[in-house]
Amino acid sequence: MGSEQGLNYGLNALGTTLFVGRRSELDVLHQKLIGSGGDTQQVAIAAAAGMGGVGKTALARAYVREQATGYPGGIWWLRVREVDLVSEILAAAAFFGWEVPDLPIDDPERKQVQQVAWCWQQWQDAAPGNRLLVLDDVPDYSTIQPFLPGDASFRVLLTSRRRFSQPVDQIDLRVMKRAEAFRTFRRYVNDDERIRVDVITAKAILNWLGYLPLGIELIGKYLEARPSVSLVILWQRLQEKRLDAKALKELPEEQAYEYDIRAALELSWQELSPLAQQVAGLLSIFALAPIQQDWILYALKDFRQPLNKAFAKLVSTFNPFRKRGTPNLILNITLEELENVLDKELVQGSMVQRLEPGRYQLHQLVQEFLADHLKTKLAIHTKVLQLGVVNAVAQQAKIIPSSPTLADLTYLQDFIPHATTIAHKLIHLSPNNAGWLLTSLAALSQLQNRWDEAEHWHKKWLSMAEFRFGSSHPEVANSLDNLALFYQTVGRYDEAESLYKRALNIYQKYLRSNSSDITSKLNNLALLYNNLALLYWRMERYDEAEFLYHESLALREGQIEIDHDNIITTFSNLAVLYRAMKRYEESEKLCKEVLLEREQHLGSDHPAVATSLNNLALLYEKMERYEEAESLYKRAFTIQNHHMGDDHPETANILYNLANLYYEMKHYEKAEQLFCQVLQIYETQFGDAYPLVEELLSPLILACLENQQYDSAEAFLLKLIQLRSDKLGNSHSETLATRRSLAALYRSVKRYRESEALYLDLLQIYNIQLDADPFNAATILNDLSELYIVMERYSEAEHLLKKLLQIRESQLGNEHLDIADCLNKLGYLYTLIGYYEEAESLYLRVLQIRNASLGSTHQLTADSSNDLAYLYKSMGRYSEAEFLYQEALRVSESNFGADSLEIILNLNNLAMLLESMERYEKAKTLTERILYIQTLHLSGDHSETIDTLFDLASLHKSMQQYNEAESLLLQAVQLLEKNLDFSHPDFVTALNNLAVLYELTQRYEESEKFYLRALDIDLTSSPQDCPNTNSIHERLSRMIQTALEAGEAEQLSDNSTTQEVLRQLREHSD
Repeated sequence: MGSEQGLNYGLNALGTTLFVGRRSELDVLHQKLIGSGGDTQQVAIAAAAGMGGVGKTALARAYVREQATGYPGGIWWLRVREVDLVSEILAAAAFFGWEVPDLPIDDPERKQVQQVAWCWQQWQDAAPGNRLLVLDDVPDYSTIQPFLPGDASFRVLLTSRRRFSQPVDQIDLRVMKRAEAFRTFRRYVNDDERIRVDVITAKAILNWLGYLPLGIELIGKYLEARPSVSLVILWQRLQEKRLDAKALKELPEEQAYEYDIRAALELSWQELSPLAQQVAGLLSIFALAPIQQDWILYALKDFRQPLNKAFAKLVSTFNPFRKRGTPNLILNITLEELENVLDKELVQGSMVQRLEPGRYQLHQLVQEFLADHLKTKLAIHTKVLQLGVVNAVAQQAKIIPSSPTLADLTYLQDFIPHATTIAHKLIHLSPNNAGWLLTSLAALSQLQNRWDEAEHWHKKWLSMAEFRFGSSHPEVANSLDNLALFYQTVGRYDEAESLYKRALNIYQKYLRSNSSDITSKLNNLALLYNNLALLYWRMERYDEAEFLYHESLALREGQIEIDHDNIITTFSNLAVLYRAMKRYEESEKLCKEVLLEREQHLGSDHPAVATSLNNLALLYEKMERYEEAESLYKRAFTIQNHHMGDDHPETANILYNLANLYYEMKHYEKAEQLFCQVLQIYETQFGDAYPLVEELLSPLILACLENQQYDSAEAFLLKLIQLRSDKLGNSHSETLATRRSLAALYRSVKRYRESEALYLDLLQIYNIQLDADPFNAATILNDLSELYIVMERYSEAEHLLKKLLQIRESQLGNEHLDIADCLNKLGYLYTLIGYYEEAESLYLRVLQIRNASLGSTHQLTADSSNDLAYLYKSMGRYSEAEFLYQEALRVSESNFGADSLEIILNLNNLAMLLESMERYEKAKTLTERILYIQTLHLSGDHSETIDTLFDLASLHKSMQQYNEAESLLLQAVQLLEKNLDFSHPDFVTALNNLAVLYELTQRYEESEKFYLRALDIDLTSSPQDCPNTNSIHERLSRMIQTALEAGEAEQLSDNSTTQEVLRQLREHSD
């Protein structure tokens, strides 16, 4: 119903029932909703006295059917009475796949208001045009007013038994006028001749009904179904029932008309056969939601315990609660008998609405009427009928998979409200079925990300099991296991472990003292071992986990045929454990076997197959088989997304793993996007306190840093600081470490004052804790000294480094590797400020410590050779520098390989030295080797690759190989243009270098073009990002002067900057 482009919700139960009369009300309603435009309209459809049965909902349904095409944005139909409206709205959002944010608002009511407003905005964004929100049976306007949409494209249609004041533009839906009621009555009876011969009696009946639409419909259909009943006979029957027509007790304001509705319903009731009455009473036990015919048939089975025949007869004869005339209970009827009762009696008698074949629903007032009769006229059978309904719903629960999917949720929409009603009100009648029903509701709640509800159902079953069986029964252990597994899913590991241990203790004691049904109990114990082992794996308690997995498999030995899925799951978990223990060959063998088994038994599109694919992908990632891992992750995501939806934690888990893979592959942009997507899912479903939110933020921050998204990295670091502060306190080591990371970020983006403030604050905290944590205090001294070096505050940096050295030596002695690190920093500082002799002494000491502790082939020793070589280069001692650079390169090649990225620094240092020595050919060879290595490992447009192109071009220019230099610089410019990073300093540098090159080769026109382009970019960029504008302008002026002196000024353009420089040069020469 409605536009194919609109978002419709809740319309499947509206049916296509004949609607007659009320033409003028429909027109008025449409005018109020659409005609005036402007601000949102809220219309309450109510009777003059707020009477039930006046046709409010019927009118709303008719309006929706008639005007559906006028709401291209869609129509939502939500019931309000006895339900939580916010939950209904959030359920609708979940139906459309919207991830409602868990807003950081302390006030629950204000939080709900904002979440609902977010849902309205999503609807508005998703479907343009007018949209209609129908809120059916609103008991109190004040309870819904905060949650109403405010945009003018919304139209809100309310039905209610009460009248509402402004701002609601209300229709007082009164009883029908006599002429309209008579026309409506004729339509329902569908026999004008019968009415024509006795118009007076027909009018009397309508008057007695008070022209109430529901009464007119019921009486009219009653006559239509009984052609032999005359109006006179009908009138007599109605008169006889007058005293019986009591008001619906919970609606005292309706008393003026309640006699009519009660009498009409009672008349329909009296015409029902005993079986139809029984079925009607049974239907009132279900929730006010669509009821499937199969459930009704199952509920009419005889679930009573067999009695001794004599005792049963005695009970039947002398039961004091049995009223005269109460029919015997009729159970175990056939499907054909039930169809006859439902369609020929209840539907035709307007007691039940048929939504579609095999699917029925009661009107709310009819349900109340029947529920009252269930307590009175069917009282003796009430418990049996209630038990039947409980068992019918429980039977449906038994066929629900233990891990339902979105596809399951679609066909279970009718089941959920009935199961919820039974679980709240009647589950005590069938304790044997309580576990099935409550665990199914818990699983469905988890599927819909209703975590509080899921926990409630798990706890309720645990409480019932303890009450029924005692605290040491295996059934209690099962419920503890389920609740523990739930806590494990949401990251509440301590609570999960406690429950697992309690369940394990129950099973072990039970097996020692009971030998009956030992196979079943051993299976349960094996499952428990498996679940607890999985928890220990997550907690990195690997030895305990492996022991429990082997215990689980040993208990199931020889039971592969009867317990296949659970055994395969244990093998799968064991494979995951072996991966964590770096036993990769054993892990791969098990992963492949499990995947093959699941594909053969479950098909290739099953969630369990997705789990196996994910596990194998994780293993391949650890083994650095990245392409295989990526393919497996993508396949696993496709399966899981299909079954669970894109906002389910299991789906998020695969995305998280894929993001980690991209990070390992240095695809940082992809990694960041996926990490952000996973973070949104976790925060929406669980809130900021979910442990995996904190765990996720660290790799997300690293991805942002690698991707140079510094603002995002800062935001996530601040979030992580807040989370750790709330969880652990401001002075906890993890909180302080995160603040240190933020200070380092500020230093890297040249926000030096903020960085310094953080470091000083951390230093003060650590100084207070110095006796307890001297290492971290010294670490902050090191970080702060590095900051002061960058800020060129060398005296302060030197003071801190000497203080750091003093602390380290007092802690560690003179020959510790940490002492070498400190000496190295101080040597670097002395190199910067020209204290070469002091720097040399320190560097030699560093080299001696590292060589003695690590050996000459260790990478840190090679790094010391590099540092000392750089110092010798600065001192002009090129031969010594060359020897050390070559030695460092030799060690790095041995450690990392001749084509690894790690040796590029060594190659670059040696090439720069050789360039300083004007040994250009050798330097060029080394730089070409650098470029080759980068092409092996990095993308062609990577910033480091572009830097190497600049270096190689510079060497060719020094060798006067201008064509080669030009080609390399143009290549660099093209790569930067491809990345659309025109304001990047490297781009301006490339333009400037090209301009200089063209100036050297007297190609003044091209030189001018690139100088002007560099100048234009520099003028529009921030000063900290680009070379000094004056410097570029000076170079441009010198080039123009050279061109003018060479008589080549005619090559230059008419650009205003160029012409102004020319004018000044010519004036100066004159």
